[in-house]
Amino acid sequence: MPDDGSRSETTHTVVQELLRHLESLGSTRLNLGCGRQKLEDWINVDKNHNNNPDLLWDLEYLPWPLADNSVDAVLACHVLEHISDLIGVIGELWRVCRPGAEVLIVVPYGSSDDAWDAPQHKRSFFPNTLQYFNRNIYRVPGTVGYGAEENMQVDFGVVSVTLVPYPEFLNDRELEWKTRHLRNIIREMRVMLVVRK
Repeated sequence: MPDDGSRSETTHTVVQELLRHLESLGSTRLNLGCGRQKLEDWINVDKNHNNNPDLLWDLEYLPWPLADNSVDAVLACHVLEHISDLIGVIGELWRVCRPGAEVLIVVPYGSSDDAWDAPQHKRSFFPNTLQYFNRNIYRVPGTVGYGAEENMQVDFGVVSVTLVPYPEFLNDRELEWKTRHLRNIIREMRVMLVVRK
């Protein structure tokens, strides 16, 4: 579905509330892959010098030039779908965040055309994708990955997963069924994580 550039007032309001929440967590906040959406009083990080970021850095070049346990909050809005080494980048995110730091990730939903239309997109995301960075799933018998926690060096708690439908499906009574069985129902996914150390 083409992006007409519009976002509902509700979506804008929710994002602003989430940003205010992140800003309340502390003074060291990263806006990863900021593009032209720079945030005041945040460390805006981007690999494109034309965006004039505070920190000019390619997120896939590890390690990042940031100290361990130094970050209070992170916004990664429409950036992780561009990452080849997701496990490495998530590991680096965990390293630089202090215990209890919160991370808001916004990505195109995996079954929307928005996830794959752009040739720069390298991966898709679904509600359980980021659960694999939650070490608890490896400790519960019967769950995917049970017993494999020794391979997981990071630990994030998943606070919330919000699926944002395209505007024409906002009040659809069959939204849950359509989300599971049809494409182009959900536009993006927002995931709030908390760093556990």
